[in-house]
Amino acid sequence: MLLIPVATIAQRRSKHSQDTLTVYREFAQLGQWYMKLPLEIDLHFIRSTFPASISGATDSSETDVSLYYGKNEFYLKAEGLEQIANDSLVVMVNNEAKMIRLYPNNGQLLDNLKRSVSMLMLDSSLQKLAGKYSATTESTEKNVRRITLQSREKFSGTELFKETISITYKADSYEPLYVEQSRRILLPVDSTIYQTDLKGNAAYAGRLISAKGNTGDLYFVVRDQNTVCRFVKINHDLQSPLLREQDRVSREADGNYQGAKGFEDYVVSREW
Repeated sequence: MLLIPVATIAQRRSKHSQDTLTVYREFAQLGQWYMKLPLEIDLHFIRSTFPASISGATDSSETDVSLYYGKNEFYLKAEGLEQIANDSLVVMVNNEAKMIRLYPNNGQLLDNLKRSVSMLMLDSSLQKLAGKYSATTESTEKNVRRITLQSREKFSGTELFKETISITYKADSYEPLYVEQSRRILLPVDSTIYQTDLKGNAAYAGRLISAKGNTGDLYFVVRDQNTVCRFVKINHDLQSPLLREQDRVSREADGNYQGAKGFEDYVVSREW
């Protein structure tokens, strides 16, 4: 969810407002900023889970993503993978495997790639938002605001909400700074582990659940799945992508493709 709000004058004056229709309306309009083309973005993702295993360990990873899209062009790079698209061709590059796959672009695939940048996007229906989430907005520091949505549902027997999403952004330019999302799921655990290792362990306080099932007692631990997306750069001035399909493949006279200069040893396949 690449988001930017349209705030009312009343909201700007208020340090904090909670659960009002205005907040939902503001959130529902978030995301429209990235429709201003051309658009170049650098993102940094941090993902973590707790517990990653029953041992209580925390698992985390970090990823840098660069992308560009204009009216008929798209480029994305992340962890050695590249996606390049124009109005007729989509080029998928796996630099680690040294493989390039080509797909015809009928317009739908390019649209799908563009929609992939609207990560974390929620249903923008005000009624659905208000029914599923409580909402707050606040000024965290000078020229910085935050909207937070928290699911109304908790896990039975706990005080843990199922999902929280917050968007921090510049109040004057409406540029996003961070998107933070926490989703929680139930992780089944063995009854012996539950009784001997988890129950009474302070690290799991408030996140253990037991329930009656058809075949006996069931045991669960609530697992957090957290994602932080930091917007490193947002630029609307770059009129063309830094890379195009000819930088990765070249078309021969017979209509076949091969790797461009520097990519001659890549295996190129046409998926049509």
